[in-house]
Amino acid sequence: MTEPFVETVRIQSFGCARDVRLELTRLHALIGPNDSGKSTVLAAIRTACELIRVGQLDLSGRELIDPRGALGSSIELAWGESPAKTELRVSRAPDAWRLQAQGIGVPEHSPLFQHSLIHPLGHDFAAPARGATMIRFDPDAIRQPYALIPEGGPLTIGEKGHKIPAIYEAVLSRDRPAFDAIEADVRRHFPTVRSIWLPTASGSEKGLGVTLIDGTRVPADSMSEGLLYWLAFAILPHVDPTAILLIEEPENGLHPSRIAQVMGVLRLVSLRTQVILATHSPLVINELAPEEVTLLTRDPDKGTYATRMDRTKHFQQREKVYALGELWLSFADGIAESDLVADDETSKSTG
Repeated sequence: MTEPFVETVRIQSFGCARDVRLELTRLHALIGPNDSGKSTVLAAIRTACELIRVGQLDLSGRELIDPRGALGSSIELAWGESPAKTELRVSRAPDAWRLQAQGIGVPEHSPLFQHSLIHPLGHDFAAPARGATMIRFDPDAIRQPYALIPEGGPLTIGEKGHKIPAIYEAVLSRDRPAFDAIEADVRRHFPTVRSIWLPTASGSEKGLGVTLIDGTRVPADSMSEGLLYWLAFAILPHVDPTAILLIEEPENGLHPSRIAQVMGVLRLVSLRTQVILATHSPLVINELAPEEVTLLTRDPDKGTYATRMDRTKHFQQREKVYALGELWLSFADGIAESDLVADDETSKSTG
C-alpha cells in the first residue's frame, strides 16, 4: 500500500505567494518563468512540514523555517478522501506559528484544535509529520568525503548532496543486491565505468569515485559533473523517506539522454515519498502526465498564481500536436505566459 500524499496546498502571504492554491499529484512539477514563485512554493511547503514534524512553538532559529513566512502567513495542506480527509493549517501569529487541524486522527478535544502547536504530531498522524527534504544538488558538495554512518543509523541526504559517499558505503554494507543494481545501471549508462569505488579519505570518512574498464580509478574531484549528478539521483530510492522530497532543477548537469532515466528514478521514489520538482526543462515535463504539471506565473499586483497544464489555453487541441514539454516550450514567453494562461486565471490562482 502506498503512502498518502498531500493533494492540495494553499499558501497565503508567503513571499510572492499572496494567495495561491495548487492541486498536487504523487510526482509533480512546477514550471514557469524565472521569479514566478516556484522556489517560494517549495519553501512554503518545507516550512509547513518542518513545523508539523518538530511541533515547537518557536522555530525562529531553525534554518528550515523560511523568513518569507512573515506575520500573517498561512500554509494549508490537505490529503485523503472524505470521511478520512485530513487538513492542517499553519499560520504565523505575533508570538509563534500556530496550527489548526481537523479530520481523521484529530479528536475534537485535541489541543491541536485552534491552539498553538505544542508537540510533534508523530509519524502515525499524517504524511507531513515526516517532514520535507529540499534538494539542490551541488557537485562540490557531492564530491566531499563524509564520515561513516553507524550501523542502523539513519540514511538522510544533505540539501546539496552532502553524505552521499557515506550513504553509498552504508547501502553496500546493508543491502549488497541494491548496490550491485546501481553498479549495473552505471555500467549500462556509462560504458567506460566498470564499478563504483568508495575510497577511504581518512580513518572515518569515505569518498566517492569510479573504476574504469581499464582499471583506472577516478576520484570524485576528477569525475564529470554529469556522472556525479547521476550517482546522486541513483541513491535516492535507498535513503530514508520523508513525507515530501522537494527538488530544484533536477535537469542540472545531466545530458539530455539521462533526464528520462532520472525521472524514472524519481517516479519510483514517489511510490513512498511525494516528489515535487521545480524545473525549466521541457524534457523533464515530457516524462509527466498533464495533471502532474502546474504552470506558475506572477502578476505584479496579485503575486503568484497557478494553472495546471491540462487547464491551459486550448490544451485539448494542442496536446494532439505537441508532446507536453514541447507544448510549453512552443507557447511560453518567459514573462506572463499569455498564450498559455487565460486572462481570468489570475483571479482563480488554482492549480
